[in-house]
Amino acid sequence: MNPKELFSRTGGTLKLSRALGLRSHSSLLRWKQIPHQHCPTIERAFGIPRHELRPDLFGPADVGAGADRSDAA
Repeated sequence: MNPKELFSRTGGTLKLSRALGLRSHSSLLRWKQIPHQHCPTIERAFGIPRHELRPDLFGPADVGAGADRSDAA
């Protein structure tokens, strides 16, 4: 997902920056991609899965679920 799409889905840069605890919402406008360290917070606050935010880092949704099942066996 690109930052502009994220801003739209979360209700804007001000709302997102508050959820992330950032001082300035304008700093988000410089993002070229969503910083990986913010993905867990965005996932909790807005319900957007981290694999949608950064598929290059977190992969498809079913990869994590498959790994959990094989570890439990």
